[in-house]
Amino acid sequence: MNRRKESRPASSLSPMNCRIVALRGTSALVLLLTVAAPARGGEYERFLREGNELYARGDYARAEEQYIKSREEKQDSAIARFNIGNTYFARQDYERAIEHYLEALNWVRADRELETRVRYNLATARVRESERSIGDVTSPQKVQTGLELLRQAITTYRDVLEIDPDHADARHNLAVCQLRIKQLLDTLKRLREEAAKQQEEEGKSPVEILRELIAEEEEEIGLTRAAAGAVAERERLAGQRQRIATAHRKAELLGDDPTATAARQGLLAELAEIEADPAIVIGGAEVSRARKELEAGESAGPGLADATRRLDAATGELDTRVVETLETDREKQTATRDKAAGLVAGIRQRLEGAQGATVVPPPGQAQQPPGPPAPGSEPLPAEVAEILEKVSEHTQQAAFLMDGVLQLFGPPDDQQPTPVGAIPGIISGQEGALEALRKALEEAEKLPRDEQQQQQQQNNQQQQNDQQQSDQQQEQDDDKPKDEQQGENEDRESEQGQDQQAKQEQQSREQEQQLSEEEAEELLRRFLRREREREKDRKQRRVIQGGGRRIDKDW
Repeated sequence: MNRRKESRPASSLSPMNCRIVALRGTSALVLLLTVAAPARGGEYERFLREGNELYARGDYARAEEQYIKSREEKQDSAIARFNIGNTYFARQDYERAIEHYLEALNWVRADRELETRVRYNLATARVRESERSIGDVTSPQKVQTGLELLRQAITTYRDVLEIDPDHADARHNLAVCQLRIKQLLDTLKRLREEAAKQQEEEGKSPVEILRELIAEEEEEIGLTRAAAGAVAERERLAGQRQRIATAHRKAELLGDDPTATAARQGLLAELAEIEADPAIVIGGAEVSRARKELEAGESAGPGLADATRRLDAATGELDTRVVETLETDREKQTATRDKAAGLVAGIRQRLEGAQGATVVPPPGQAQQPPGPPAPGSEPLPAEVAEILEKVSEHTQQAAFLMDGVLQLFGPPDDQQPTPVGAIPGIISGQEGALEALRKALEEAEKLPRDEQQQQQQQNNQQQQNDQQQSDQQQEQDDDKPKDEQQGENEDRESEQGQDQQAKQEQQSREQEQQLSEEEAEELLRRFLRREREREKDRKQRRVIQGGGRRIDKDW
């Protein structure tokens, strides 16, 4: 099929940070085609022509007005409806564009080239609309909406390829959508895991959370002290290495000179002293060998060189251990700081009696998710409010100290790791935060037991209510006769005007919802391999039809 050259404005997949492929753009505007003369002679063509001129100048609103007039002149015009959809696409109103493309499909009749353009733009508009939902990856509902739009786009791109197997843009964008779906499945999985974790945290009392925070802070102090110990060990080995390196330089200067008796005796005494030092373990055997070789009239250089190499390797391992330990420490400290800030936000929410009330985070800290929500809106007893106020103050102080610790760690950077000189300050800040958390726990343990358990009971009750509602809905669905359910489905499909397409999309949705990450990757590989095989077969057939002359275009 001969297709007019299409514009292909490239567009990055920023909502999903995709670095592999880019979506290709829509078909160019359908220009005035040869049509039967409508009523009121030539008005239909004139309105189309004027609309095209306005569209080319970027005046999409006035272009739409002309296309609407052309549709009024010719009620069954698929071209007018398609061009109206293009004006909405150009204005990035993809939802309205989709509506007009669907209307155009109902009036395409037997024009397969126009149908190809309409379906291609319909699929691309669905992808663009999905990007708006995908952009908010923190909302499972919006991600699910984006996933559904991508599935519909996949089906429509396949329809384009059924009509025009050589449509390179449709084939390209189909592969993009397949990859996007895999990314969305991974995103949905991650969001479910995070929601489950957050739900688990919300079911805990302040006492439980504080005990966890104290255990985490103690672990982080242990990591920092381990890094400090590794630094001290590294400095000790560096000092030993310096002693042996000095002896090595003397051995190199001495060489095999038999007349340098005094220098030889001095070096022997120095090596004996190094060998007798119980602190020297790494390289000690090599020093002993060097001393014996020197006594035998040989050079001590090789043995001492081996000792310095072993010490260099040991200090290098310690350097790596310090960097890795501090990096782990920094990550854990960040999580603990966020958790402490979340607890403070939850307590403030409770004290202020308003949903969404949050505490101002420490400098440089992003807004944290709230901690345990308020069990109810009833006024708190004065003694309970006083205790919670103290818990909040101590926990807030701990969060501020943790933030100062993170500033000493510095941002994660492979080129600039945490300076070892910051370790004493880090330990001091962590110990201060630990002390503040212990004071907060001491106050929290004064809360009445029913106050401590109230939050967990309320969350458990909410979970039970949600489960009961889900079970009741499932029972209602199970009680419906199959023919009734099928009738309802057909009614919904009829309202959308896409009976067969809706059934295919439902089957695709059910299959893709069960995809694991590995299955999604395998699906994409099979699709791309099948497309390459089809392309190869088509090219071979065209060469045969052309008498052995290659006539196809290599996309």
